[in-house]
Amino acid sequence: MRRIVVTILLMVVAACASPARPTHMVPERQALQPRASALPLHLSIALTEVGGGKETNPMWASEVGSEEFREALHLALKQARLLSSDEATAAFELRAFIIEVKHPIVGLTMTVDAFVRYTLLRKHDGSTIFDEVLSSSYTATIDDAFVATTRLQLAEEGAMRENISALLERLAAISEVTLRTSDQ
Repeated sequence: MRRIVVTILLMVVAACASPARPTHMVPERQALQPRASALPLHLSIALTEVGGGKETNPMWASEVGSEEFREALHLALKQARLLSSDEATAAFELRAFIIEVKHPIVGLTMTVDAFVRYTLLRKHDGSTIFDEVLSSSYTATIDDAFVATTRLQLAEEGAMRENISALLERLAAISEVTLRTSDQ
């Protein structure tokens, strides 16, 4: 009887939901990194406002919290060499707001869709360089994790990682011409 109780307790603890981990939401080495110094936004962005995340209820389902998302964005921008070392002197500010993270309640495969609004502004006058909603999706299967709550966490982290990767691609696509045009 004692073994059964211990086994059940271990299964309950193992099934508890954990929040998305910031380091798992950061894309791996970016293609833009080797040429980041040639980009017009090189070391010029301050991450100012991040919101829309939800706190994880350990007894329910994994969620992406605002603070975890902020940390992941910070790490990704730093890795891509776009983050300014001094927020006060940064030429641009980036705002990010999680609009929605859609995820299933149960399933052998967990597909998560993430929708995040990113706004890049010129700091000196507040003009908008871009204001877009980027969407991404990621699927975790039973091969990735046997426990459903872990599978959901992996899918959420993957969807956010894909979303941040799309943001970095969008930032890399901004040219000097775009920055000059938006200044006028």
